[in-house]
Amino acid sequence: MVFFRRSLQGKYIYFLASLPMKYFFLKNFILMFILITYLI
Repeated sequence: MVFFRRSLQGKYIYFLASLPMKYFFLKNFILMFILITYLI
């Protein structure tokens, strides 16, 4: 049970670490989409 909790905490930390990267990628994707729709 302790090992499971530790692995879960590790996954949560990994998720928090990868969150800014995902947000940055999503923001760039949305900006590109807005630019393309604006040009067309």
